[in-house]
Amino acid sequence: GMRAASGGVWIGMASCCPATAWPALQAPADYNPRGESITLGSDLPAYTMSPPAGVSATGGGVIVLPEVFGFSGRLRGICDTLADEGFHVIMLDCHRGSTVADGPDIKTWVGKYPYESVVEPDLNAAIAWLKTEKGAAKVGCVAFCWGVWAACKASSCGVEFACCVGCHPSTKLENFAFDRSEVEMMKLVKAPLCLMPAGDDPDVIKPGGEIADHLLSAGDNQVVVFDEMRHGWVSRGDLGDATVKRDVEKATTLMLIFLKKYIV
Repeated sequence: GMRAASGGVWIGMASCCPATAWPALQAPADYNPRGESITLGSDLPAYTMSPPAGVSATGGGVIVLPEVFGFSGRLRGICDTLADEGFHVIMLDCHRGSTVADGPDIKTWVGKYPYESVVEPDLNAAIAWLKTEKGAAKVGCVAFCWGVWAACKASSCGVEFACCVGCHPSTKLENFAFDRSEVEMMKLVKAPLCLMPAGDDPDVIKPGGEIADHLLSAGDNQVVVFDEMRHGWVSRGDLGDATVKRDVEKATTLMLIFLKKYIV
């Protein structure tokens, strides 16, 4: 199942609405996203969703940072779920329509999107949009795979997030694609961080590993390992598998609790 460790008080599992109704738990083929596709600035594709009528807005904003496959899988449904819980949401495609399938290999492809020239300006544009267009007082981040590297890099470089949630993190890209220290980057993350690694994610980001142990000893961070899951399960795992569905539900619940603790 799930091993939970927390630097602060462990928050009980409390779901805000029946999880079966969450867009985050609908297969993409069965779900029609309710948000809007926009372009930020001259060329940054984004998907946005705001709290629907009848939902009281928290006043908070959330930036969603995807994997390396564009807006595929359940990512739009996850955005809609965040909006249903009262957040103004914007998901960014920092890769401008390209995916890792364009090659030639993961390292080269990821290396085309450096933090300094691509990710940082994109995040600053999204934060400005949430604050000016949507009136968000605080902005948090929900990230997956590549996106967790981007979010942690940003927080380590001074971008102000109220908190970050990282599902199946690929923070190892700091080493693998950019030849810099992943450990040093993670030690500089300022935002409260909830990391949810899968069983096959690297040990360094699980309790007992250097990064997880640092996070749990400093600040109000959480590391929750989903031992039975494989990398990618929150956004792409097979919901026909009862164990995967259970852990997608748990991860989404933890995500919402963590966001509401810091953004509302």
